Amino acid sequence: MIKLIRLISTLFLIFLTTACNLVLVTNKDLVEKAIALQINLSQEQITQQFRQKSTPPLKINRVVITDVESLKLEDLPTFRVRGSYDFTLEYPQREVIHKQNPYQVYLQQQKEGKTWRLLRPQKNQGTNETQWFSYLIE
Repeated sequence: MIKLIRLISTLFLIFLTTACNLVLVTNKDLVEKAIALQINLSQEQITQQFRQKSTPPLKINRVVITDVESLKLEDLPTFRVRGSYDFTLEYPQREVIHKQNPYQVYLQQQKEGKTWRLLRPQKNQGTNETQWFSYLIE
Protein backbone atom coordinates (compact mmCIF):
# COMPACT_ATOMS: atom_id res chain seq x y z
CA MET A 1 0.00 0.00 0.00
CA ILE A 2 2.80 2.45 0.88
CA LYS A 3 4.57 1.61 -2.40
CA LEU A 4 1.39 2.36 -4.31
CA ILE A 5 1.01 5.74 -2.59
CA ARG A 6 4.66 6.59 -3.37
CA LEU A 7 4.16 5.58 -6.99
CA ILE A 8 1.03 7.71 -7.32
CA SER A 9 2.79 10.66 -5.63
CA THR A 10 5.76 10.35 -7.96
CA LEU A 11 3.56 10.15 -11.05
CA PHE A 12 1.59 13.18 -9.86
CA LEU A 13 4.80 15.21 -9.38
CA ILE A 14 6.02 14.23 -12.85
CA PHE A 15 2.67 15.25 -14.32
CA LEU A 16 2.68 18.54 -12.42
CA THR A 17 6.23 19.39 -13.54
CA THR A 18 5.43 18.61 -17.16
CA ALA A 19 2.20 20.60 -17.02
CA CYS A 20 4.01 23.63 -15.58
CA ASN A 21 6.65 23.46 -18.32
CA LEU A 22 3.95 23.20 -20.99
CA VAL A 23 2.26 26.30 -19.61
CA LEU A 24 5.57 28.16 -19.77
CA VAL A 25 6.38 27.02 -23.30
CA THR A 26 2.92 27.94 -24.60
CA ASN A 27 3.59 31.51 -23.46
CA LYS A 28 3.23 33.34 -26.78
CA ASP A 29 5.74 36.00 -25.74
CA LEU A 30 8.46 33.34 -25.32
CA VAL A 31 7.55 31.69 -28.63
CA GLU A 32 7.46 35.08 -30.39
CA LYS A 33 10.95 35.88 -29.10
CA ALA A 34 12.20 32.47 -30.26
CA ILE A 35 10.73 32.96 -33.75
CA ALA A 36 12.28 36.46 -33.97
CA LEU A 37 15.66 35.09 -32.88
CA GLN A 38 15.46 32.24 -35.40
CA ILE A 39 14.57 34.66 -38.22
CA ASN A 40 17.32 37.09 -37.21
CA LEU A 41 19.90 34.29 -37.20
CA SER A 42 18.78 33.23 -40.68
CA GLN A 43 18.82 36.85 -41.93
CA GLU A 44 22.37 37.30 -40.63
CA GLN A 45 23.51 34.25 -42.61
CA ILE A 46 21.82 35.51 -45.79
CA THR A 47 23.18 39.03 -45.31
CA GLN A 48 26.70 37.65 -44.92
CA GLN A 49 26.38 35.31 -47.92
CA PHE A 50 25.13 38.04 -50.25
CA ARG A 51 27.21 40.79 -48.64
CA GLN A 52 24.18 42.98 -48.06
CA LYS A 53 24.45 45.89 -45.68
CA SER A 54 21.29 45.30 -43.67
CA THR A 55 17.80 43.90 -43.69
CA PRO A 56 14.62 45.85 -42.94
CA PRO A 57 13.23 45.76 -39.40
CA LEU A 58 10.86 42.88 -38.76
CA LYS A 59 7.74 42.79 -36.55
CA ILE A 60 6.14 39.48 -35.61
CA ASN A 61 2.39 39.40 -34.99
CA ARG A 62 -0.41 36.91 -34.37
CA VAL A 63 1.58 33.91 -33.14
CA VAL A 64 -0.59 30.81 -33.18
CA ILE A 65 0.58 27.64 -31.40
CA THR A 66 -0.88 24.49 -32.94
CA ASP A 67 1.33 21.75 -31.49
CA VAL A 68 3.71 21.30 -28.56
CA GLU A 69 5.77 18.12 -28.25
CA SER A 70 7.82 17.38 -25.14
CA LEU A 71 11.24 15.71 -25.44
CA LYS A 72 14.62 15.63 -23.72
CA LEU A 73 17.90 16.75 -25.22
CA GLU A 74 21.03 16.42 -23.12
CA ASP A 75 18.85 15.62 -20.09
CA LEU A 76 17.04 18.97 -20.23
CA PRO A 77 13.34 19.50 -20.93
CA THR A 78 12.92 20.54 -24.54
CA PHE A 79 9.79 21.37 -26.51
CA ARG A 80 9.16 21.36 -30.24
CA VAL A 81 6.57 24.08 -30.82
CA ARG A 82 4.79 24.47 -34.14
CA GLY A 83 2.23 26.88 -35.52
CA SER A 84 2.01 30.00 -37.64
CA TYR A 85 2.71 33.72 -37.37
CA ASP A 86 2.36 36.91 -39.37
CA PHE A 87 5.21 39.32 -39.89
CA THR A 88 5.71 42.81 -41.26
CA LEU A 89 8.86 44.09 -42.95
CA GLU A 90 9.25 47.84 -42.51
CA TYR A 91 10.84 49.46 -45.54
CA PRO A 92 11.37 53.26 -45.59
CA GLN A 93 8.55 53.88 -48.07
CA ARG A 94 6.18 50.97 -47.32
CA GLU A 95 5.36 47.97 -45.17
CA VAL A 96 5.15 44.44 -46.50
CA ILE A 97 2.94 42.03 -44.54
CA HIS A 98 3.23 38.26 -44.81
CA LYS A 99 0.47 36.23 -43.19
CA GLN A 100 0.28 32.71 -41.77
CA ASN A 101 3.90 31.66 -42.06
CA PRO A 102 4.53 28.21 -40.57
CA TYR A 103 7.18 27.85 -37.90
CA GLN A 104 8.85 25.17 -35.85
CA VAL A 105 11.08 26.09 -32.92
CA TYR A 106 12.84 23.97 -30.34
CA LEU A 107 12.80 25.56 -26.88
CA GLN A 108 14.90 24.23 -24.03
CA GLN A 109 14.52 25.21 -20.41
CA GLN A 110 17.85 25.45 -18.60
CA LYS A 111 18.67 23.59 -15.37
CA GLU A 112 18.02 26.51 -13.04
CA GLY A 113 14.63 27.02 -14.73
CA LYS A 114 15.13 30.77 -15.18
CA THR A 115 16.17 30.94 -18.82
CA TRP A 116 15.14 29.42 -22.13
CA ARG A 117 17.27 28.68 -25.18
CA LEU A 118 16.43 28.31 -28.84
CA LEU A 119 17.90 25.12 -30.28
CA ARG A 120 18.64 24.83 -33.98
CA PRO A 121 19.41 21.45 -35.50
CA GLN A 122 21.98 21.08 -38.22
CA LYS A 123 22.88 17.86 -40.02
CA ASN A 124 26.57 17.03 -40.20
CA GLN A 125 27.29 16.36 -43.90
CA GLY A 126 29.86 13.62 -43.30
CA THR A 127 28.19 11.57 -40.58
CA ASN A 128 24.53 12.58 -41.14
CA GLU A 129 24.26 13.14 -37.36
CA THR A 130 22.32 16.08 -35.98
CA GLN A 131 24.20 18.79 -34.11
CA TRP A 132 22.25 21.21 -31.94
CA PHE A 133 23.22 24.87 -31.69
CA SER A 134 21.90 26.78 -28.69
CA TYR A 135 21.01 30.49 -28.42
CA LEU A 136 19.81 32.36 -25.34
CA ILE A 137 16.33 33.83 -25.70
CA GLU A 138 16.35 37.29 -24.12
